[in-house]
Amino acid sequence: MYSQPQDDQMGEVNDDRERTLSVNDYALSLMLSLHTGARWGHCYENAYPAFFAFPQLFEPHGRFVEGWVVIEDQDNLVLMEHGWLGSGEQIIDPTIVLGVEPGQPVYYFPGVLRARAELEALENEFFPHVRFSDYGDDGMSHPDYRAAYEAARQKASSLLTEGKTLVEVKAKVQTAEEEEATKLKTPGCRIILLSVDQGGNVYG
Repeated sequence: MYSQPQDDQMGEVNDDRERTLSVNDYALSLMLSLHTGARWGHCYENAYPAFFAFPQLFEPHGRFVEGWVVIEDQDNLVLMEHGWLGSGEQIIDPTIVLGVEPGQPVYYFPGVLRARAELEALENEFFPHVRFSDYGDDGMSHPDYRAAYEAARQKASSLLTEGKTLVEVKAKVQTAEEEEATKLKTPGCRIILLSVDQGGNVYG
């Protein structure tokens, strides 16, 4: 089961394009992050259980979001494939708050939004699920996912100034060796998917 592009969903995606993390979003995201034991580099695993752990936040309009973020820091502009949650107008991201300071620019570009019933059917599946369905290995055959990537890429390019490097990070399936190495660093935690750049740096 996967998310089909629908007119109402596409409108919701377009309305939310290039959202930023507000002060209230950050505070709520941090609370969820601490409560659920979220870990940097585990965005999909962090967001999925948080959705079900706090039903009062996500009923009836909550969404699990697969998309892209642009993070700006002193040296880099990071364009990253990422998963987070939405509740009405609010962005809830239990992962990103572990790696950025309050007020640090983070721009969100949602591609695929999944409601509770669909999420329940995808339990134990790989994420971002758009890449494990009928939309190609990179998910780019999904029109909204591609549009989100292109908008994020354009935003990152517009922010690129002299002295900054654009780093593009896509999710990848962890190898057995990488998973074992991660277990040694974080006992009891299994990463399904994480974001790694070509230099091996782990992002949200």
